[in-house]
Amino acid sequence: SFFVLLATCTFCTRVLEQLLTVHLRVDKRSTLLVGTNLVRLTVNITLNLVFLIHFRMGVAGILWGNLLTGILAVGWLLLLFIEKRGAPTFDTGHLQPLAKFGGPLVVTGLLALGMHRGDRYLLRVFLDLDQVGLYSVAYSIGQAVNTLILLPFTQIWRVVIFELEGEENAKQIYVTVFRYFFDFLALSLFTVSVFASPILRVLVDEKFYPAAALIPIVCLAYLFFSLNVHFNTPALLANKTTRLILPSAAALLVNVGLNLFLIPRMGAAGAAWASVLTFMTLSFAGLAVYRRIDRYPYAFKHSFLVLAGLIASYLVLGHWFPWSDNIGLAVGARILVSVTWALILA
Repeated sequence: SFFVLLATCTFCTRVLEQLLTVHLRVDKRSTLLVGTNLVRLTVNITLNLVFLIHFRMGVAGILWGNLLTGILAVGWLLLLFIEKRGAPTFDTGHLQPLAKFGGPLVVTGLLALGMHRGDRYLLRVFLDLDQVGLYSVAYSIGQAVNTLILLPFTQIWRVVIFELEGEENAKQIYVTVFRYFFDFLALSLFTVSVFASPILRVLVDEKFYPAAALIPIVCLAYLFFSLNVHFNTPALLANKTTRLILPSAAALLVNVGLNLFLIPRMGAAGAAWASVLTFMTLSFAGLAVYRRIDRYPYAFKHSFLVLAGLIASYLVLGHWFPWSDNIGLAVGARILVSVTWALILA
């Protein structure tokens, strides 16, 4: 119970951190934000190591390190906030519009939590913990790559779309950003997929090596998930965030149904493919809903050809240059293909 208390307090500090970084994102002070995050990470690692190694506090040491780091981060961010905007105040006049805009986002966030985490519970029902572990490792790696790219982009993009609204070429900018973002993320996830085996050999124990076969499927799922960040722009701009709920609810139902059907038949791979179809539902069902608000001329043909080409490249590399034959040749072929695609998409 004491560990839960520490974790809960840490969660509260993280909420405050998120609130206090909003004005940095609005002002596009990305250098300061990144620097703060790097210092935070360094302090967090240092405190964890001190409590874990020097004081031998075990799990409690890690939790105390996380909490103290959060408190220090909140203090620093609060100083930055006060310096720029003055002391925080309460303005109840903004509660109603905030609730109208943000309330549906809370609902979609809870539905997204079910999409991302529900499969783990169903896996435990049908499979042993070893299979659950393999899937969790593969999912974590795919999610980590996506988060490293998607999360920073989203934090800034959610500000920029409102600044661009009303400009004559706003739609064209949205379309152009979508194209280049899709290409970059697709190539990044492709590179992780083709190097999944050596990545796992560096990061995890030998018993988790079979997770390499699941990583490309999870990466494909997260590629489709990222589309929703662009497709739901019309709903956000029109302040019609309630329109986000239906696609999320539909995706969650698809997720539960497919997991119940596929996991008993395909094991952990079934859960991975269920994620692919879940996020396709989220993005493309959402696109159908959001296009009733406004239509953007996305270059879907280009994106489809890029995706098809990357999938074909992955299959060719796996068939003709497997890791089991010649490691040097396998590495060289993957680097050559990745660089070639980078030049094509540049």
